[in-house]
Amino acid sequence: MKNIIVIDIGGTNIRVGAMNHKKELLEVTTEKLPKIKDELSLIEITSKKISELQKRVKNLSAISISVAGPLRNKRKSFFFSAHNILVNLAQPLEKKFSLPINLLNDTEAAVVAIKEKEYPKIENITFITISTGIGVGSIINGQLISGFSGSAGEFGMIDINAGFLEGTPRTWEASCAGKRDDKVGIISTYRLWAKYHNKKINNAYINPKDIFDAHRNNSDDVKGFLDEIGKINAKGIENIILAYDPEVIVFGGSIAQNNYDIIIKGIDRNIDTNKISFFPQFTKSKVGDLISLYGAGYNQLNK
Repeated sequence: MKNIIVIDIGGTNIRVGAMNHKKELLEVTTEKLPKIKDELSLIEITSKKISELQKRVKNLSAISISVAGPLRNKRKSFFFSAHNILVNLAQPLEKKFSLPINLLNDTEAAVVAIKEKEYPKIENITFITISTGIGVGSIINGQLISGFSGSAGEFGMIDINAGFLEGTPRTWEASCAGKRDDKVGIISTYRLWAKYHNKKINNAYINPKDIFDAHRNNSDDVKGFLDEIGKINAKGIENIILAYDPEVIVFGGSIAQNNYDIIIKGIDRNIDTNKISFFPQFTKSKVGDLISLYGAGYNQLNK
């Protein structure tokens, strides 16, 4: 029986393994990504991981790769958002290993895994990750939604205005996702909010966990801030429901997973009931850190 290599390239980690015809994961390793200087360095890292795994796993028929970023060039390359580079990944790997390369977005992979492992009878399901970025993967009427170029579901890029941003358009991801730099993410949004309300900015808050912990501790300097984040998240969710009409929405990613109660409370309070006629079930993923690795494998084997 044939096996496939499965890879999950995230913003921080790279996970590599194999999947057999029984859809069992084998030989899984997880490592921090070293510094990515350019596309060649990522191609070299990925190629090395494949070569190492080939020594231990035989009868390979394909390589399926989940990537953290929108796909480009007819699913042959992707924009690696966390490192701000375009990576032509599929073609050099196909040439070197003489195996078909299946490239899919990590949220596409995640929703495939969730349907297979958690909701096999549900035909309309959406996965939302809120982590370093915000991404969406959807299966509608039993079909994975990819779009012409493979970039469907980039809802994190929609502009959402908030009153305290003084009319300046800001994307959902730039407002509510994890910190990537001083101008993007929930920490920078907190500073804009504090400045707008003439509050003293607490520079000790350097990551999303600090903000959510302060909220749980009823700290005065964040009082009301996560209500504003709830409004922005609700606008994003409204757009997803109106576009896809899912029966179930599953939340994943470190921010949503670790602060699920606060995130969902903010959405429930602020979603516009005049716009939405049907409310899907909200839940969080139970698949774990290997979700996109499973999904990459299932997506290839189910073809």
